[in-house]
Amino acid sequence: MTPGYRQQVPELSLCIATLNRARYLSETLECLLPQLNSDIEIVILDGGSSDRTPEVVERFRQRFPQLKYERRAEAGGIDRDFDDAVGLASGDYCWLMSDDDLLEPGTLQKVLVQIRQGTPSVVVVNAAIYNADFSELLHERMLRVAEDRAYGLEDNERFFIDAARYLSYIGAVIVRRELWQSRARAPYFGSYFIHLGVLFQAPLTRAFVIAEPLVKIRYGNASWSARAFEIWMFKWPELIWSFNRFSSEARRAISPREPWKSVKTLLLYRAKGSYTLRDYRVWIRPQRASAMRFIALGVALMPGLLTNSAVTWATKVLFPRAGESLIDLQNSHYNVIHWLRNRRSGT
Repeated sequence: MTPGYRQQVPELSLCIATLNRARYLSETLECLLPQLNSDIEIVILDGGSSDRTPEVVERFRQRFPQLKYERRAEAGGIDRDFDDAVGLASGDYCWLMSDDDLLEPGTLQKVLVQIRQGTPSVVVVNAAIYNADFSELLHERMLRVAEDRAYGLEDNERFFIDAARYLSYIGAVIVRRELWQSRARAPYFGSYFIHLGVLFQAPLTRAFVIAEPLVKIRYGNASWSARAFEIWMFKWPELIWSFNRFSSEARRAISPREPWKSVKTLLLYRAKGSYTLRDYRVWIRPQRASAMRFIALGVALMPGLLTNSAVTWATKVLFPRAGESLIDLQNSHYNVIHWLRNRRSGT
């Protein structure tokens, strides 16, 4: 065993679900390594990666023995895989950590301090958003809070309003393992947001938000980008509106009940390449809103290159600070530069 580490029950388990992201996982683990000690373990649930993930993990396990690795024959889906990772963990708390993001120096010790001080049900860590190679800061503070906040049992709706939208990002969540395992999880398999289901299905005794942005999110690298329309237009609002113990006003503050009814939203998703005729047929045509169905069909039939160019220009002029949307538009296969490159390469 590496000097400085001793066998003991860890306080914090860093739970990572991954699939074919060896390069990014390596960067994440390298970032974590200087912050690790005997109070922390790493748990990696591999959904059957066919890349170099097992080699990357084994290389790091030689440097940090408190690393558990389980490789499945196939992925169970993001929700089930994170649930299984928590099931493998030994720590009192589990950080549901992304496999491609980075932490600021000293982050894990700051989290341990909060865990030891108040034994919260959940700790939420603020994050900053960067582009894919971390060369450009897009969003300095995702959760717009200026100072640390504690929420008691009487503050559950306030916590929901303040944090739920931000918590669509799973890598911000540190949850007491006992609470996670005591709550229903299977109903949220396939939602892409199992952590929200666990947190908000019943009251939380104590939640704590760390206002300082300690996580560095790598934007534009989500593994489920191809299903963005389905997720954000249907699965996300369905989940948010399922939390009946919160007021309609609180839920509406997080998501409209039917966000696909916004023409502006449909145009943006069409320009990104995330809304197609197939999406219309699968998700919108079965809806009852007949007038909006015709509008949605019209948007789905709009030329992708033209829509991308128009929406990109409008976004740059009207919303120049909308860095994430601009990246999505520029990364779209409808972006004229990408389209020309693909034409030249014959793809």
